[in-house]
Amino acid sequence: MTLENFADLAEIIGVIAVVASLVFVGIQVKQNTAQAKLTEKQMQQTNSLARAELSLAGWTSRIALQRDMYATQESADFMARVFSSTEPFTPGEKMRLNINISSLIATSEAAAFLHDQGLMDQQLYDRSLEAVKLYFQSPRIRKWWRDVGSDYFVTSFAEKLNEVCDHAEAAAAHRKEGAQ
Repeated sequence: MTLENFADLAEIIGVIAVVASLVFVGIQVKQNTAQAKLTEKQMQQTNSLARAELSLAGWTSRIALQRDMYATQESADFMARVFSSTEPFTPGEKMRLNINISSLIATSEAAAFLHDQGLMDQQLYDRSLEAVKLYFQSPRIRKWWRDVGSDYFVTSFAEKLNEVCDHAEAAAAHRKEGAQ
């Protein structure tokens, strides 16, 4: 074998080594891509599970709070007065109203924070806001919101509820005009 033949053989071996290296790198890339897809899928499943758990926890908290607000005859009568009576409240009743409604709204604010971070289901977030809208049908709740309630909450969320309050006031004015 001549020196030229050795050079040709070395070149062939070099090409084979490069091709083998490229095949090995390709296999590694394919395995890493498959692993990354699996990891991404696992992360999506974990995020979905966390979102479901946070959504359920938020909704359960809201249900428990509302159940407590109406748990006894006395507390149900108080809440009925919130919605249907215009007689003045005692200082203790004002405090009770403040605690009940601010707590209820705080659960919606928490839902909004979780939703904005992609951690709460859209439908439960929407239901949370709809529940608050029902309370804003009460003139007393709207007055409470305008007088003191809006000061308790983060500006971005308070702005959402200002819109809810404005809408409820416009609907009430429209109903009043229709009744006359």
